[in-house]
Amino acid sequence: MSASRSSVTNIVGVFGNVEAASQATYQLAHSGFSRDNMTVMTAEPYPLGAFATRTKKSFIHYLSLLGGAGGLLTGLAFAAGTALLYPLPTGGKPIVAWPTVGVITYEFTMLGIIIFTTLAFLFFARLPRRQPGLYVPSVTAGKIAVVVPCRGEERAVVAERMLQVSGAEEVYRRDTPARRWDEL
Repeated sequence: MSASRSSVTNIVGVFGNVEAASQATYQLAHSGFSRDNMTVMTAEPYPLGAFATRTKKSFIHYLSLLGGAGGLLTGLAFAAGTALLYPLPTGGKPIVAWPTVGVITYEFTMLGIIIFTTLAFLFFARLPRRQPGLYVPSVTAGKIAVVVPCRGEERAVVAERMLQVSGAEEVYRRDTPARRWDEL
């Protein structure tokens, strides 16, 4: 593998106002940089569409539903199965007491949802990380950082130039090793 393919160069542009940062992201997207890979770091939230970045669709709710279904089946198996495996006949009452089974099934359903949602969040957030993520200290002081990952020197130079023209107060590079999921 060549050096340009083994690492990703992150071009970081630091902006003082949201209009300039927004304009920079739209210009970068218009010139062929992927909206999926651009990152905007801010100290405060901005509405969806303020920048030319795309949010990825989340599948956490599907996994939560799967956890709920698994918890429901597990709860039924534990509560009703225990009553059927160890029958205690008492005066003509049913062996499986459905109100009790319902409570235990509900608890197992909630437990399944909580566990699957937590694990899905950790997986999709890529936590815990083995390597620290990109940190821009000036973001905590109210600045806005636009991070553009680039492979190859030509793309990096174009991104630097576009960020400078858009009014970035500061532009610098951060090299990071390429990861399996990077599709640049």
